[in-house]
Amino acid sequence: MSTNTTLENQQLSKVFISLIALVQGLLLALLYHRLEVELWPFGHFSFIHAFATILLFTPTLFLLVSTRQNWKKALLVTLPYCLLLATIAAYVGSLIIYHYSDQLTFVFTLCALISTFKVTLYTVNYANGTPFSYASLFHLSFRYFILATATVLFSAILFTILFLGAELFEVLGISIFSELLADKWVWVPTLTLSVALAINVFRSILHTVDVSASIVQTLFKFLLPFLVIISLGFAATLPFTGLQKLWDTGSGTSLVLWLQALTLFFVNAVYHEGNLHRPYKALMHRLIMLGLVLLPIYSIIGAYGLWLRIDQYGLTVSRAWATVVCALLACFAFGYLLGIIRLGERWQAAQSKINVGMGIVVAVGLLLINTPFINFYSLSASSQLARLDDGKVSLEEFDFDYFVYSLHAPGKEALDALKADIAESNPDIVALIDKKYSNRTRYSGGSELDDLQVETIVSFFPEKSSISSEFMDYLQASNILNDSYPSSIVSLHIIAIDMDEDGSDEYLVVHAYNWGESAALYSRMADDNDAEKKQDEASKEQASENLWQRHYVNVSSDSRNAELSIILNSEKITLEERKWKKARIGPFEFIVQD
Repeated sequence: MSTNTTLENQQLSKVFISLIALVQGLLLALLYHRLEVELWPFGHFSFIHAFATILLFTPTLFLLVSTRQNWKKALLVTLPYCLLLATIAAYVGSLIIYHYSDQLTFVFTLCALISTFKVTLYTVNYANGTPFSYASLFHLSFRYFILATATVLFSAILFTILFLGAELFEVLGISIFSELLADKWVWVPTLTLSVALAINVFRSILHTVDVSASIVQTLFKFLLPFLVIISLGFAATLPFTGLQKLWDTGSGTSLVLWLQALTLFFVNAVYHEGNLHRPYKALMHRLIMLGLVLLPIYSIIGAYGLWLRIDQYGLTVSRAWATVVCALLACFAFGYLLGIIRLGERWQAAQSKINVGMGIVVAVGLLLINTPFINFYSLSASSQLARLDDGKVSLEEFDFDYFVYSLHAPGKEALDALKADIAESNPDIVALIDKKYSNRTRYSGGSELDDLQVETIVSFFPEKSSISSEFMDYLQASNILNDSYPSSIVSLHIIAIDMDEDGSDEYLVVHAYNWGESAALYSRMADDNDAEKKQDEASKEQASENLWQRHYVNVSSDSRNAELSIILNSEKITLEERKWKKARIGPFEFIVQD
């Protein structure tokens, strides 16, 4: 009882907490409202990211670490850190050139959450005057992870209740209450208030949170030996199987990094109570040590696998992230190895210094990755263009979509420079890049294409006059362009080709999407003349539709990056005989793909 009373007395007053949460909620609702009306500067991505970061992180971090006794010291860390975070958020926002760049926002948010979690632990120690040790940081990490999880769960349940209430009142026809509950000026402040009060409540029962953490840690103690045995078995068989089987999986590097990361996580979860703590007996303790000794080998294997991929295919954003993860894991692995070499079975004496220092490295590194100092998007663009300059990939095979859809502003800047270099020698490539960016700006996920967009993306081969007026009428009447995923179409090609070599053209319609191509062949119906005679003048449009039969076409390509827009202008269309005949059994038809 005395413990609860002490913790309750240390908390900030509920009135003060409620006031902070209410102001936070109203400002977030204002941001939401301004975004809806697109009022400058609220429509600018840099401002949106910076303002949202300040509003979301500053009050929450302050409430997580502050008490009546230390709130001034907590504020000395919270304000500068959140201002730095907002500055980085503004830079990330400046990289966005389209409304649908969720990847940038997601990556920054994830990095900010992990970094803020680390800062929370160090700030609590600093504000309370506690020495920085791995034992105290680990204790706090489990405590605050469970606290954050419980807070998010509580707020999610409350949001669900609000949504359910709005739907129930809507069903009953009481629109005033349904609209009130669905109003951003109500539910946003309600959520921020619930988060603040949940943090206050859970911090007042930290002893219960600590019990939950102890249960989880006990489970880790039983799981660690199994993980180490698997790791030792893998290392023992690797000399006999070789690395090639690992690379043949296509995910060998990630598997090795996951094994290394899990081993480090479980070791640190079990060995966290200081130098004298021995959670296992001597034999198992030495087995764990042997598992730690092998970790640098996994770092070398992972680094080698990454080097092979980067050397073969160049640097990408995902490979840059894998490189960072590999480097951080290697720092832990080699640090522990040096500790074991120096101290033997007392290696835990080195563990605390390594983990405390690496915690700061991780927090700072995750922030730096989102700054101009370490920009994965610019590095990836430079690497891919270097492969083009070195002749490792041709312009026809170059993955322009990766620049357009994954590298954001740095990708656009790199392609703008490339366009300037090839404007005279390869005008078709320049036109293709412009078309991709034009289509990217309208990528919204469901609306039909307007006439201007149709003119931009449709091409005719060998020329528009090759397409019969009847088929052109059919194109306009049948809405082929908006057949499927209209806003995702990169280009659409209508190709006149005599597929059955009967002297009259059929029409191959190819939809090119970001993820590949789909196609259909349109041929005249055998009884097209009779079909026209049967129609009167009032249904002439319907008669035009009845003239054409659609055939499904399977599309495949030997080159992943081949662009049909370019190849059509340089390659001759050839017809090839099929290897297999078509079989028919009653109403069933069987076609073997060549």
